[in-house]
Amino acid sequence: SSSTIEGESSLSLIGPLHLPRPNRYIPRTLELCPDLPDEAKLGPRIEKEIDPPNLIVNQPGTGRLWHRLDDRYALPKSSLSILLRSATVENVKGEIDNTWAYNVDTAMQSQILTGVFSDALAQETYDASLAGLHWSLYKSSAGIVLNCSGYSDRLPDLAIQLLKDFFMVGEENKDNDKESFLQESHFTSTKDRAIRGYKSFFQSRRADTQAMYFRDLLMSSLGGGIEKSLVAAESITLESLKQQHKRILMDADKELECLFSGNVSEKDAKSFFENASDIVKKATEREVSKGGVTFDSAKYVQPWIPGPFERQLNPGEDLELHFTSKNTEEENGAVLVTYQSHVPGYKGESLSSKESLKSTAAIRLICHMLKEPLFDELRTKQQLGYVVSSYYDINFATRSQDVVCLSDEESSAEYSPSTTPIDSIVINILSRKASPPEVTERVDEFLETFREKLAGGPLSEIKDHAASLSKQLLKPIRKLGSEADIHFAKIRRYGPEILGQGGNAENLPWNSVKTLAETIKSLERNDLLKAWDRVVRSKTRSRIVSCVYGSTFPLKKESANGFGVVSSLGGRATSIDSLDILFAKRKQLKPYGPNISVGKYGSLSGVFNSLLSNKRTLGIAAAAIVGIGVIGISLCRDSTERKSIKK
Repeated sequence: SSSTIEGESSLSLIGPLHLPRPNRYIPRTLELCPDLPDEAKLGPRIEKEIDPPNLIVNQPGTGRLWHRLDDRYALPKSSLSILLRSATVENVKGEIDNTWAYNVDTAMQSQILTGVFSDALAQETYDASLAGLHWSLYKSSAGIVLNCSGYSDRLPDLAIQLLKDFFMVGEENKDNDKESFLQESHFTSTKDRAIRGYKSFFQSRRADTQAMYFRDLLMSSLGGGIEKSLVAAESITLESLKQQHKRILMDADKELECLFSGNVSEKDAKSFFENASDIVKKATEREVSKGGVTFDSAKYVQPWIPGPFERQLNPGEDLELHFTSKNTEEENGAVLVTYQSHVPGYKGESLSSKESLKSTAAIRLICHMLKEPLFDELRTKQQLGYVVSSYYDINFATRSQDVVCLSDEESSAEYSPSTTPIDSIVINILSRKASPPEVTERVDEFLETFREKLAGGPLSEIKDHAASLSKQLLKPIRKLGSEADIHFAKIRRYGPEILGQGGNAENLPWNSVKTLAETIKSLERNDLLKAWDRVVRSKTRSRIVSCVYGSTFPLKKESANGFGVVSSLGGRATSIDSLDILFAKRKQLKPYGPNISVGKYGSLSGVFNSLLSNKRTLGIAAAAIVGIGVIGISLCRDSTERKSIKK
C-alpha cells in the first residue's frame, strides 16, 4: 500500500512518525581489557586482595587521574568518578579580607544547578540507561561530583558528552546543535521540587529524623537550617543560576579529581582525562574571552580548604536540645544520644597515632557489643520505644595546617588540608510510652549496667564479638561500584593532604581496614573499659542529647529555659530550646581537629615523618586557630556527606 515504509533502516519521517535513531551507547564489544593477565579473564576472583589505584596523572592546575584495572570481577564494566573541586560551588570571596567564606545562597544555587542539569539531560540520556549506563551529578562540600558506571566500551562517550553539556553550553556548543541546559522549563520544575521539599520537610519526617536534624544543625551545618534554605531557594532566578554557572566556569583554580576503575586500560583512561581536562580548560578560556575575570587563589590571603566540617563538643559539657516536633500528627517523641570521642579517629598507619588506632578499634567493638543488649532491654523487655537502636558513627572534619616549604633558594608558606575522622557512639529511640527526659534516664541506667557487664562478663564473649566484627570488616567487596566508592572517598579525603605534604599515592591509607580489624582482635577487656570510661562516663566526656517532643508528651517550656542552667534531665548541662540559643551556642564551639603544636622550623610531630623522610620539604604544622566563617577550615557540609559506616 501507499503507507508502506520503503527501506526498513530508513529514518525518514512518515507524517509525525519516524523510526528510532540508533542507540549510540550500546556497547560494540563485551571483551575484557587485553591488558589483563590471562588468569584474571577466567572468571571472578572475589577473594583476591584489592590492589589500590595508581596515580598516573598529577598536573597541578589541571587535576589528578587515578586508575585501577579491575582484576577481580571479570566483567566488561567500569566505574568513573569525577570531582570538580572548586571553591565557587559553595563559597564567596570576602570583600575585606579576600578569603573564601561559605554562603547559603551560593550553595543553594549550585544545588539547584545540578538539579536543573539532571532534569535537562534525563531524556537525552535515556538511551544510555537502556544500554546499561548510569550517571548522577550532585553538589558536595568539595565541589561538584559526576559519577558514571556501566558497560565500559561506551562509558567514556557518555561522560565526555555530559561534561560537554555542562561546560560547553549555549552558542558555544554548536557542534552538537544543542541549546544550553539552563532553560526556563527545567529551572522551574527543579526549583519547585526543592521548595516543596523544604516546605514539607518537618511535616513529613518522624521525630527521630528531626532529632538528628537539630543535632546536625548544631554540630556540622554552616547554614541557617531549613528555613534559611527555603528562603535561598525561593530567591533564585534563572539569571542568578546562569551567573553561578559562569562563576564556576571562570574559577581558574578548579581541578579535576578523577578515578577510572574497572575494565579500562591505562591508555584509554589517560585519553579520557585529556579530553575531559581540555573541555574544562576551553570552557574557562571561553568565558575569559568574553571579558570575564577569573578567580585566582594567588590573590587570597589563605586558599580555600575543601572538605567536610564538624564542630567539637567541649570536654566535660553535656548539651541538651529540646524541640517540639513540627509534624502536628506526630505522637512519638525521640531521643538521640551522641557521645563524641576527643581522640581523633584512625586514618591510617602513616597518618595516625597508635592511640587513635586503639581508640577507634575499641569504640567500634563497644558499639558492636552494645547493639543487641540495648535492644533486648529497652525494646523487648521494657517496650520503651517503637525504634530502639545503637550504632557506631564516623564523621570527618577538614581544616588547614600551615606548611613551610624549605628549598635551596627560599622558603614559602603554604596551606595544606588535614582531614580528621571523628568517632561517636549513637543511641536512637522513638517512643510514645515515656517522655524524652524519662527515655534518657532509662538509657543512662542501661549504660551503667552495660558497663558492669563489660567489666565482669566472660572474656570469651568479648573475643567472640571481636572475631565477628573483624570478619565483617574483612568481608570481600563484591561489587565494582562499592570498591570504587571506597577508593574515591579515600582519594577525596586524604589525597590533597598526603600529596600536599610531599607524600605519594602509596602513602594513602588504602588498607586501613585490615590494620583496624587486626587491632580489634587484639583488644583486651581493659582497652574497652578505658575507651568506655573516657567516652561515656568520664567528667570530661562530650555528650549531646537531642530530644524532640510529640503530642503524647509535649515539651514543657519551663523545663529548659536557656543554656547554662540546670537541665530537664536532672543534671548540670547546657540546655537549648530555641534556634536562637542553638546558633549562639554554635558560635562558641570550635572546629574539630587534632591539637598540633610545633615550634618554628620544627618538624611535624610524628604522623608525617615517614612520608617526608626522603624529601627536602619539612613540615611546620599548626592547627589553624580560626572562628566560624573564617577561611582555613572547610566551610561546607552537604547532607549526602553524613555517612553511615564505610571501610
